[in-house]
Amino acid sequence: MAMEIVSQDTPFVKDNSLIRVDFINDETPVVSSLDVSRHFQKKHKHVLEEIRKIIINTPKSFTGPNFRPSEYTDSTGRKLIAYQLTRDGFCLLVMGFTGQAALQWRIRYIQAFNALENAVRENIRTAALEEGIRIQRRQDGLAVTERALGYMRRGLSLNEAAKLCDCNRETLRLRLRRLRTALSAPAKPVQGNLLEAKHA
Repeated sequence: MAMEIVSQDTPFVKDNSLIRVDFINDETPVVSSLDVSRHFQKKHKHVLEEIRKIIINTPKSFTGPNFRPSEYTDSTGRKLIAYQLTRDGFCLLVMGFTGQAALQWRIRYIQAFNALENAVRENIRTAALEEGIRIQRRQDGLAVTERALGYMRRGLSLNEAAKLCDCNRETLRLRLRRLRTALSAPAKPVQGNLLEAKHA
């Protein structure tokens, strides 16, 4: 299964360290078990042992999406396993890590997840608003064109219809031309499949 990963490094005040958060499929923020081991000052093999314990003792419906296996190449060129952890996977893993430094890193990771999830939500909201505006403009343009056609059917000229619709004459001419082209385009034939032909 291919994963599309986009990186976002999030700096924090009072510390020069960066928390690296990646995105799977441009929407799910994840952190690497390698970074967790580095920040929490634990050997990666010990972090992997904790992850394996969680995977064994937790339903697959939870671990599957929250602990995603990945690979990395070590300094000797060997391919080794790591995990991409979602926010829930990360929280479950580090819940048992103790000490003041561990507490500070938990807080920083949670802040990073919050910031990135808010950014994703805002991007989705912005895209939806922009699409709504585009749809509304098309509907408004269609309504103006229909109103102008009604005036022209009653014998008014293009200029008069444009004035009554509070529209630029050239814009209205272009809209009418597009409408004429769309209406005169031949319809594409619909082909049924063999099953439909046998049952007909």
